[in-house]
Amino acid sequence: MRVTAFAVRDLLTGDRYGWGHGANYVRLDPLTRPAHVLRVEP
Repeated sequence: MRVTAFAVRDLLTGDRYGWGHGANYVRLDPLTRPAHVLRVEP
């Protein structure tokens, strides 16, 4: 079975995002969000 979508959580902010296969977008801003540390959630 192929998973087509999954959840990731940003460990720095606690924000949760839905990601899928293909292009996914991450915005970095040096003043407010200079990095993301993402964990794939079950």
